[in-house]
Order: sequence, then C-alpha cells, then structure tokens
Amino acid sequence: MISPLVLALALVLAPPAAEPEASGAPSAASGARAQLDEKITLNLRDADLSQVLERLATLLGKTLILQPGVGGTVTIEARETPVSDVIAGLQASHALSIRLKGDFLYVSKAGEQLRSGPGKPDEDGLNAAYLADRSLPRRLASDKPRRSGGAFEFREEGTSGTAAWEIGATPGTVTLPGCAGPIAVSLLPGDAFDGVPRVVFAPSRGGSAPARIVAPGATFRLPECSGPLALGALDSRDGIPKAVPLSQTGQFQLTARILETGANGDEVLAAPRIQLPAGEVGTVQAGSQSETRSGAALNQNIRMNASVLAAGDADALVACSVSVTRDIEPEPGQPVLTIRIARADESLRLAYGKSERVTVSPTWGRGHSALVLELTVERVPAKR
Repeated sequence: MISPLVLALALVLAPPAAEPEASGAPSAASGARAQLDEKITLNLRDADLSQVLERLATLLGKTLILQPGVGGTVTIEARETPVSDVIAGLQASHALSIRLKGDFLYVSKAGEQLRSGPGKPDEDGLNAAYLADRSLPRRLASDKPRRSGGAFEFREEGTSGTAAWEIGATPGTVTLPGCAGPIAVSLLPGDAFDGVPRVVFAPSRGGSAPARIVAPGATFRLPECSGPLALGALDSRDGIPKAVPLSQTGQFQLTARILETGANGDEVLAAPRIQLPAGEVGTVQAGSQSETRSGAALNQNIRMNASVLAAGDADALVACSVSVTRDIEPEPGQPVLTIRIARADESLRLAYGKSERVTVSPTWGRGHSALVLELTVERVPAKR
C-alpha cells in the first residue's frame, strides 16, 4: 500500500537500470580517448579515494557509478602523467576494476561484478543492503534530530587563537584568528537526519572560486588565513557576537532536478523550483511513504537547502546541501531505523540559464546508478 506524504513533491523510484560488467582495465569509447591521454599533475596525500575517482570522472566528462564498499585513502604524486596512467595506478594500488562506457565511469573491486543479478535490487534487497552497510549513519526513526542555534567556535590550529560567532541564514561577516580581514559567511540549515548545519564561507571579493562549505568538527583552510582552522558547534549563545550583516539584492529562481542516472538514462526523482532573494535560504523536500505488513509506515525523503550567495551580470554563486533518508524495519518487532543513504554539500558558479550537474551519491542503486543534482539559476527581473 503506497500513499503520498504531505510534502512539496512526490518521489518516484526509478525502474531497474542496466550497466556493463566491470573489467580489469579501463576501456573507453573513442570520444574519451583525448581526455585519457591528457596529462595532469597531482600531489595528494591521504585523499579520499571516492572523491579522487569523482574528480577523474568529472575530468573525463563522465558520471561515476561506484560499487558500495570501494573506499579508503590514496596518496598520489604524478607530474604531467596521462589520466589513463593515473587510473591504471589506482587499479593496481587499490585492487579496483575501472571501466569507461558511454557516459559513465564504473568502479568496482577487482574480480567482483557491479551487480549480482540482471536487475537492480528490489525494495527488500535495498533495505537489507542499507542495514548491512555500517558506514551509513542511522538512528531510531522515533528520535528527532537536535537543532543547532547557529553558534560556532573557530580555533586556529597550533595556536591559542579562538573566536566565537553566531551565524544566521542571511550573509554576514566574521573576523577569525589568523585571517586577514572580515570573511563573508552564511548558514545552510541542518537536514532532517541529524540537524547539523553547514557554515558557508564565500570566496574573496571578486574571486571566481566556489564557496567553501564546512560542517562542525572539521578542520579546513581558507586562502585569507595563515593556518588551518577547526570549526566547533557551541551549545550556548549567551554573549556571542552575531555576524555583521551584509546587504544582498536581487531575486532568483533556482531549478533543481534530482536524477537517478544509469545506463538506461535519467529518471527524475524530483524537480523543485525555488524563488528566493539573494542570500536567503530556500528549502524543498520530496518523499514517498510505504506501509509494511506489520503496519509500520516507512518514509523516504529528499531534502535540499540552497542559497544564492552572490550574483554578477552573467552568473551567480550558489551553495546547496542535499540529503536522502530512508526508514527501514530491521526485523519483525524491532524499532524502525532511519538511515541516511546519501548526502552532499556543493557550491557552483552557474551561468544564468545554463544547467550544471554534480553527483550526490555515486553508489545510489547499490552500484547500478548514481544520484545526480542538476541546477539551473535564473535572475528574476525587478518589478517596475
């Protein structure tokens, strides 16, 4: 029995997607040959393997589809090395099987298939796989996420320098230890899973770089700062100064298509449109609900928070976060769990009217497809 949730949009699960079997060495259509021959320089130490694969896929103009369980860190020092050699090195050092076919870069463990049967896992199979994947965050469905008040501590690593600020959803500036001049910041609200917000650092004035999106507990670097900073959330906001407000002007329409993409093409899971002023955060969510034989109501939700941080004559800087959660009933009589099966924080500089894609989860569909976010921004003409 399926019934719609009282949400902004309906989420439709995609049909099974087919994909090629993984091979022991990368193969490519002639269209990708030039990119494979392109020489790149990398100097990475203990970098996240999935992020490195994602960057390589982007360089090749492909969407990464990753078998669950592929992970770890990678250290690479390559100077003017063909992309094909970098891929071959990753295959050898991490026992991977990497294959290029069509619009996709498929990655699995060496000797293993990206799938075990002709089709995508059914709902029961997906639930069993999510329960078995202990890397996915989970909580009791009855537990509500804790909400942060937006108070944060910034600590300069290796020194005694600290600063505490209250940051809101509208842009402001803060002064941080070891940093030259005020830095523009704003806040993306937390998702429905754990309620943890993200602090968004805008690039230097006039810079073309994307924004930096940081979660509490992370250590990060900013170009304006002499050393790394650690971000922590504070329980109390008493006596903490608020970020100095920044004025923002302009109205924008942001179109976000959330897609399941695989060898059979794109399936639109949600296509919300948000109209919002510059600097303000818009939130949309979509979902579906199913009922188990025991009568438990299981939800699957997609939530996106987005903000236009800055705008020029030809483009706008957008920051957004996307998360997907799914309720699962482990065993009869056991409490329902909420498992977050995908999350991504992204910043893009978008030309007006031109869509851009980013991968939210390369393991969506358990190695059969990827979850992709496609964003388009338009400037709304001012009323006369």
